[in-house]
This record gives sequence, structure tokens and C-alpha cells, in this order.
Amino acid sequence: MFLQWRLETGHTSEPATIAMISSPAGLLPLEANPLYSTTKAGLHSFTLSLRWQLRDTPVAVVEVFPPASGWSCRTVRPRGSTARSAATSTTR
Repeated sequence: MFLQWRLETGHTSEPATIAMISSPAGLLPLEANPLYSTTKAGLHSFTLSLRWQLRDTPVAVVEVFPPASGWSCRTVRPRGSTARSAATSTTR
């Protein structure tokens, strides 16, 4: 939608940046959460492809890897679940 808007409004010569928020899990998979790693790997691949496709335009494509937070993907349980996963830490 962003690129289409640029074409329709004549902003094709102005510089712009598309920032993809990713995770190192897309580069080095997390064994405890393969679905998360898979989606981030897909985003990483899409970012590389988009960057290549826009290489001759004034649109930059960057991938941002925020620092680690205190939240752990491994501690999330389905709603209503009372059982603790083996991957879940017992300390908080």
C-alpha cells in the first residue's frame, strides 16, 4: 500500500525508508518456539527480497533487531491451560 501510494501521488523521487521489525530468532532458530522462528525467518527473507527489488529507487529497506527483553517466548501457555511446559521456567 505504501509503494502504491507513492506511485499514485507522485512521490517516487523522494527518499523513504521501510523498517521491518525482526528478531535474531529469524537468523538463529529457537528450538523452544519453532513457529516464531519460522515467521521471523520468513520476514527476514522478504526483507532481503524487497531490498533487492527496490535497490534502484530512493526507498531504503532496513531490518531492525531490537535488544532482548525480559519476556520469554517459552513461558506462554494456551488460554485455560494449567499444566506447566517442560520448557517453562519455574522461577520468575
